[in-house]
Amino acid sequence: MNNNQNIPEEIKEDIINLLSNKISAEDATRLLAWLKENEENKVFFDQVTDIWHTSSSMSKADEFDAQIAWNDISKILQDKPDQEKTLSRWLRPIAAAAAILVIALLSALLIMQKSGNNQGPDQYVEMIAPLGSRSIVMLPDGTKVWLNSGSKISFSSSFGEISRELKLEGEAYFAVAKNREIPFVVHTSGINITALGTAFNVKAYDDDDIIETTLEEGSVKIESISKTGKVSAPLILKPKQKAVFNKTRVTQTADKSVQETVKPTEKAIVQTNPEILEVDSVADTKPFTSWKDSRWIFRHEKLEDLVRKLERRYDVEINFKDNSLKTYSFSGSLYDESIEQVFEAIKMIAPIEYKIDHKKIEIYTNENLIRKYENLRK
Repeated sequence: MNNNQNIPEEIKEDIINLLSNKISAEDATRLLAWLKENEENKVFFDQVTDIWHTSSSMSKADEFDAQIAWNDISKILQDKPDQEKTLSRWLRPIAAAAAILVIALLSALLIMQKSGNNQGPDQYVEMIAPLGSRSIVMLPDGTKVWLNSGSKISFSSSFGEISRELKLEGEAYFAVAKNREIPFVVHTSGINITALGTAFNVKAYDDDDIIETTLEEGSVKIESISKTGKVSAPLILKPKQKAVFNKTRVTQTADKSVQETVKPTEKAIVQTNPEILEVDSVADTKPFTSWKDSRWIFRHEKLEDLVRKLERRYDVEINFKDNSLKTYSFSGSLYDESIEQVFEAIKMIAPIEYKIDHKKIEIYTNENLIRKYENLRK
């Protein structure tokens, strides 16, 4: 493992500048070269990034001293148990994969910074978090984006100059840099979300029936899109509210009569349909946003839904041998456990057994525990 004392001072400064959105093209080039030197550099960088984004005093501070920030990070690293500091065997590939994504990010950042002097057409930038990994993307306007496993954002290399629009496939958390002159717009397959400066989560996987938007700070405007491309009347989301867009109900209501108002020079507006777009208040946003942190929190999560998230997070295929297990509900939190540790934890509170064969997992009922578990649930 890379020793903190062996990290060049300029690299420490580059890392801090990258995490605080202050890195220049020259410094990004140097950091990119250092990350490519060896895997230890990548894993060490991932540790520092994790500490940074789970510490509110660092990640949310507008002004700070870079040296003090690095000293705080160093202290946290030193205080970790040796087992955590060196990373276990199952965590190392995940950390390395995240650092590889950072390398791709830095390369894209350099492309975008250099394209400002180009008179040619915009370049198309695509950032992907493969299954089994998560990543953090910093956009040219200073917006931070956390990408969940199996997610992708795409945007123009001129992003931030005259528009701030991107397309999301999958799940992402956005900490949007304020710019009242240029709204920040996220396009998904079913809805568009517009924000001026705020923090929100969007879950829009192609294979899910719903698109979920959870707002932590500020406000966002949500517009649903019909099959014919018409946009609904906007819905304004407030902090600690969640909007759920039901993709399956779009088809069910497509043949119904929909009220429209059309004005000259304006496009048709479809009234928001409560069957398609619903808004709920949430007491705590963490169960919807903590996937990006070291501590992943879930509340009253059905095993069927939890399994789908585990498949993406660990890049595995999980099958139920007994469908009755899908309805069991769980609350709790996970740190950076392996998939084996996750299922061992589930076994402690549910009557299940599991078999792991490489990337395939089968879940089935433990008949000896089923009666005991049912008594506890009562």
